[in-house]
Amino acid sequence: MEAIAALGPQTRIALTPDRSRRRWLYDPSSASDIVQHLPAEIEALDPVRMLETIRSGRGERRPFILYLGRHTIAADVHHGLGDSGLIKYLAATVFADMSTDEALSYLPARPLRAPTLQALRRTFGNRPARTARAVRAMVAFGDDLDAAAYPPSNGRIASPGSSEPIYASGICEIDPEASRELKRWRDLVAPGARSAAIWALLTHRAGAIAGLQFATGTRIAVDGRRYLPPGQLYLGNFALGLQLPISPSDHPKAVSDNLEGIVATGAPLMAMGLFGAAAWTAPRLWQARCQRTPRIDDTSRPIDLVFSDVGQWPEAAIPWVSGEQRCFAGYLDPDSARGMTIMSSASGGFRCLSISYRADAIDRAAVDRMIELLADPVGLLEDSTWA
Repeated sequence: MEAIAALGPQTRIALTPDRSRRRWLYDPSSASDIVQHLPAEIEALDPVRMLETIRSGRGERRPFILYLGRHTIAADVHHGLGDSGLIKYLAATVFADMSTDEALSYLPARPLRAPTLQALRRTFGNRPARTARAVRAMVAFGDDLDAAAYPPSNGRIASPGSSEPIYASGICEIDPEASRELKRWRDLVAPGARSAAIWALLTHRAGAIAGLQFATGTRIAVDGRRYLPPGQLYLGNFALGLQLPISPSDHPKAVSDNLEGIVATGAPLMAMGLFGAAAWTAPRLWQARCQRTPRIDDTSRPIDLVFSDVGQWPEAAIPWVSGEQRCFAGYLDPDSARGMTIMSSASGGFRCLSISYRADAIDRAAVDRMIELLADPVGLLEDSTWA
């Protein structure tokens, strides 16, 4: 970690997020305190309890902590430092042979200057027709485009009858056979449908059966790195939430086409540029927007769902124990007590869905039932209820 931090602030791990500063403090000497011991009694817990224990930890929260156990590595990362892309590249680097210079090639050698401007130039430069389409899409979506890089700073949002939040997790593990069955179904019934769209729809169907009422709009994280020039890598938080209307009765191909259409226009990137310009030109107003006082959440209000598909993990870089089920799970703070985040990732045929929510505002038994249903994705897709 010290070698990574010494590369520069572009690696993110030696930065201290500060909303009041445009340029964050970079202190590579702080890397010596990043790696901490994961107590055996915590590592012995199942992954759900481990996540809940780490997230509920008391005391001072550092921007980046790497807990090291015998068979487990757990990272506690401030969301301002980066999104899942940061964790993926750090994992690839940590497990590489640190005795060679090639190990650090997973990470950028120098800071990427103005990544949003570079992405905007590549996407819209000398393309007035595409720019016009993106503007029309932004107008159509309105408030459904929202910056995902600035969640509440402390995650402590009040709810009726609760003085302290109860952080809860759930993990749904999809084995390789179920994953292959889902792929066969998609190829036959919804060819070309995006994984994020399918799993977001599956979540709505499983939640409806389990008795969870989701809001119609589901915020799907769009990775802005897709708009960067080839070969450019940015490890900071470079995602934006695109809110799509999803109903359990929707066809997965229709949901996917809707998502793909708005992403192809470049509207998420344009919105990201506008948010960035607002933060740069009017920092006090932007800071007030980011730190607005959260409302007291009504437990009868529909649940706001945020879905993030982080894709495949680098197979060659991670030394999974032979014969053991591969699992990458995480807790991503919801932005309200009546919020739920789901992170989907895949490795070696296994898929893992990490569900994060507040048990003082959302029924844990209903979430557990939803997880049971998600373990049979094709069964949900073929359920005659949604025909």
